[in-house]
Amino acid sequence: MKRKTIRISSVAMGQGMLPQDANPAGNVHGGVIMKLIDTAAAVVASRHAQSNTVTASIDRIDFHNPVFVGDLLF
Repeated sequence: MKRKTIRISSVAMGQGMLPQDANPAGNVHGGVIMKLIDTAAAVVASRHAQSNTVTASIDRIDFHNPVFVGDLLF
């Protein structure tokens, strides 16, 4: 099997948070953030495996700071 560097499989994604991503107080829903994480992970896994991939599980996610409408997540 051919060796792969991190650079070959890595991805950088950015997403602006919009009102539909948040509650009435302007805090972005954790599920929206989890979906972005899963999308980035799927791109990296598919590049690495050169095949279709799925998320089997996520053990834990800790949110340390709130994300608000208008924030840009990378």
